[in-house]
Amino acid sequence: MSEAQAAASTLGMKLRQRRKQAGMTLQEVAAKASLSIGFVSQVERDLSAPSLSSLIGLAGALGARVEEFVRSPDTPGPISRHRQRATYTTGGTTGANAPAYERVSDDFPGRQLSSVIITLPPRYTAEAISHDGEELMYVIDGHVQCTIDGVTRSLSPGDSVHFPSKLNHCTSNPEDTPAHVLWVGTLQLFADGAPLGGGITGDVLGDNSPAAKPAHEPRTEASRTTGSGDPT
Repeated sequence: MSEAQAAASTLGMKLRQRRKQAGMTLQEVAAKASLSIGFVSQVERDLSAPSLSSLIGLAGALGARVEEFVRSPDTPGPISRHRQRATYTTGGTTGANAPAYERVSDDFPGRQLSSVIITLPPRYTAEAISHDGEELMYVIDGHVQCTIDGVTRSLSPGDSVHFPSKLNHCTSNPEDTPAHVLWVGTLQLFADGAPLGGGITGDVLGDNSPAAKPAHEPRTEASRTTGSGDPT
């Protein structure tokens, strides 16, 4: 294995090692993180790249902190400059098919919000997840599909969506070109926010995780007949 390949597989190896140190089975970790066993296995083998939210859930299931597995950039300060932000990813050997993140938010006493600019690779679909809090996404460029509580909406540049995170949700890029999204939410993403993954539940959804099954069949906005659970 080349040095580059070894570095690329670090996330999966670290997760597997931490699980074994904790004396936990794949089934136990998957149940605590509310993810499928197949997806957790794929992540450990670097065959699937978890979203940052799901990685927080896995870390919480293992009683660990996210920075044990992926190092996010230090706070950019109150001003974040274009082309000066460091980019990081949760991808293992699937790094080319994993979202990339640029940290936007600062850290200070009493901070409630975290913010990142997410680059969604072509044809990427995240696993579905739910957790406490709220989040807002604004599409900078590209086209994004956001499935919330079983309803799929298509978002174009300039569109946004704001919803309670307790609703089962996932995001996908259906196009052959990358999409960029500004994400703002109350989920603590960074080490200085001490994320432990508490309160996160989810399932796996997406063509990047072939063994996964969605929690329920998505519906298009046009097919929706009731307004219950519609955050927008």
